[in-house]
Amino acid sequence: MSQILRPSDLFTVVPTIVPAAYSAGDQIGTEGKHQLLNVVEGPKTIALLESLVLFDGAKQKSAIDILFWNSSPTVASTDNAPFDVTDAQCIEKLIGYVSIAAANYADLANSAVATVKDIRLPLATVQNTDNPFGRSLWLSFVSRGTPTYAAANDLKLWVALQ
Repeated sequence: MSQILRPSDLFTVVPTIVPAAYSAGDQIGTEGKHQLLNVVEGPKTIALLESLVLFDGAKQKSAIDILFWNSSPTVASTDNAPFDVTDAQCIEKLIGYVSIAAANYADLANSAVATVKDIRLPLATVQNTDNPFGRSLWLSFVSRGTPTYAAANDLKLWVALQ
């Protein structure tokens, strides 16, 4: 059975990258964490992660982990440095991750796109402070390879939730 996603079910995240060579374990993006607003509304508290699509404008096809948080983590690291959160933050707020492997990418002429489908990962959300009927998630990008990105917007992630 096919499902049609409502526009609010598809979220886009573009980390701001300092163009450079990255190492495995590095934070990708100056933000450290990205908030997805209003992922569910009303009495629902769980969002179901269906799929991820990652556009790679530098055609690096590097493995990346996407970490999901149920509330805003305190990230002590910076872009292109080892990703740094405390164990206490992970125990309290980390609710899952998805690995995008090099094998998930398809080549385009000057870029690449990766897709991870059928994830079906339940993610607990928290109430938004600015919208009592909406709930949020946060995510972080962690390099698992050694890519060299050329532009500040080389990566773009689409997150499909149900």
